[in-house]
Amino acid sequence: MRKIIHHDIAFFTNLFPVIMVNPTVATSILPLQKDLFDVIILDEASQLRIEDTFTSLYRGKIKIISGDKHQMPPSNYFGNETIFWNEDDDNEVENYLAESKSLLEFADDANYKNSYLDFHYRSLHPNLIQFSNYAFYQSRLIPLPEKKAYASLFYNQIDGVYSNGINQKEAIAIVDFIFNIEKINDEYPSIGIATFNIFQRDLIFDLLYEHAYADNNKNELLQTLLTKGLFVKNLENIQGDERDVMILSTTFGKNEEGKFKQLFGPISQEKGYQLLNVIITRAKHSLHLFTSIPETFFMQFEDELAQKGNIGKSIFYAYLSYVKACSENNKTQIQYLKIVYKKTINQ
Repeated sequence: MRKIIHHDIAFFTNLFPVIMVNPTVATSILPLQKDLFDVIILDEASQLRIEDTFTSLYRGKIKIISGDKHQMPPSNYFGNETIFWNEDDDNEVENYLAESKSLLEFADDANYKNSYLDFHYRSLHPNLIQFSNYAFYQSRLIPLPEKKAYASLFYNQIDGVYSNGINQKEAIAIVDFIFNIEKINDEYPSIGIATFNIFQRDLIFDLLYEHAYADNNKNELLQTLLTKGLFVKNLENIQGDERDVMILSTTFGKNEEGKFKQLFGPISQEKGYQLLNVIITRAKHSLHLFTSIPETFFMQFEDELAQKGNIGKSIFYAYLSYVKACSENNKTQIQYLKIVYKKTINQ
């Protein structure tokens, strides 16, 4: 294919006018020729690095960059790596563009024309997207109306102990829920399970298979759910996924001495809200929250928001309070949305 493309690219594009490849393959097989294509589209640009995609931009007359600055950045985002290139004599490039953390940030810094998504297409119930809509998107998104009334957010307080990176009680509750999952429209739903670290992820995996090995009916159900797309992932590996039912294990809780340390890893950092935004927008039908975080802590989110805004643990606590209110059909959910809207992160 590489030989054909380099021998007669016009012949190849006449046969295949639309080519879908990742940036690495584009660099590997396509000639480095300016304006080789009429249009270049780069999706999930918030996760793409400039050095991996700049040659793809070079190959297109019109560049379309699609992404969400409030979702996860490239994997080196929390590091100190900085990108530089030399200025071309004929085309001066500002150094600050080279310091952009992602292709999407580069496009924003380079004054690409912005066009925003109006309608949110994934969530079948407005409650699934409204928190992110108010907290991060200035209430700009228009959610699809629910076709019929149903509960979409579920709060489960487990009060498990967090020890050695895992929450055994929380994991057991999730596995029990999986093996008693109800059908949606006479079919088993696709399910995604998100945990706050890899140790909890591995524990849930192990428990699922332990139950399946011991019970043929459970094994048959697990295999069915796997064919439907069941996954168990930690937060950092979940962007791009969507499932009918999402299950969130917040994992953290009081330790064996009964103390709660409020240490949540990357989600506590300034840009950690992007991790939260990813997971809470993956569900199509419903989201089930399993948590051991004491209510006396997260229900005080308003003071935390006033001090720090919609980032870190403050917005995480606000989301826990919102899910609890929705699950209990408590009208305070509207008040919570108004509170986070006041601190909306600018876009």
